[in-house]
Amino acid sequence: MKKSILIVVLQLIFTSCSAQHKDIIIKQKKHLKMNIPNITKENIEVPNLSDLLKAENERIFEKTKDSSKLLKKNDNELVLEYNDFGYKYQDGKLVLIGGRKDDDIQKAIPRRKEHFNSAKEFTQNLQTTIEFYPNENVHMIRHQINTPNGYYPAGNWYVYDEFGNLLQHIDHEKHFKMSYYDVTEIADTYDYSTIRISRIFDANKSYWIIQMNGLQDEPIEPKTIIIDDKTGKILFDMNQENFNNFQGFEQMETYGEKLYKKFKYKL
Repeated sequence: MKKSILIVVLQLIFTSCSAQHKDIIIKQKKHLKMNIPNITKENIEVPNLSDLLKAENERIFEKTKDSSKLLKKNDNELVLEYNDFGYKYQDGKLVLIGGRKDDDIQKAIPRRKEHFNSAKEFTQNLQTTIEFYPNENVHMIRHQINTPNGYYPAGNWYVYDEFGNLLQHIDHEKHFKMSYYDVTEIADTYDYSTIRISRIFDANKSYWIIQMNGLQDEPIEPKTIIIDDKTGKILFDMNQENFNNFQGFEQMETYGEKLYKKFKYKL
């Protein structure tokens, strides 16, 4: 949560920061955004536990020929797989569904220059997490984009009470036009070994943040780039000192806590 909150403050300082503007706009062809399914409590597909156990035990027995290794429905903890999702049960009750999906829209893009101990290409995948209450009603549904350059909330997030009533919904994608790969095209024009990409938004504005560093033995000054998502224009190109002097970290924490207050991880 601290990492998510850390950058929300930037939205509060755009009007007060005097950092140099850099007139760069993405001119390349836009990349498509990754497909993120809109999973809600109404359309979650949960296989029957008995069917999951049967399929898993068939695999176990085929591999080991040892019936003593077979799983039982009343085992304290079970983790079973089906259709690229993992299902975690405790004492026979579903507590968690998790899945990871590779990008099926955009192939990995090689970096223009290889850097030692850094990812050689830009890639992304989708991590989905669904948590349940003890009564097996859905508690939270969350998605996250994972990349070699960091991770950030994505897609539709939902949180419900124990009776199935919706408490909060955040649609992250409606705020953003640019894709992760659009942003990497800008990041890759800078010769930095380490690149971290994240994004922030409020009701009216959305921005991408690129934080860049060299490796420990590289005499290169850290840099932070802030991009207007609606135009692709670099609004701020600042060194570490200017970034460290930003005001409003208390407001940042308050905003982040308010936005994600009901989505705190409990597992």
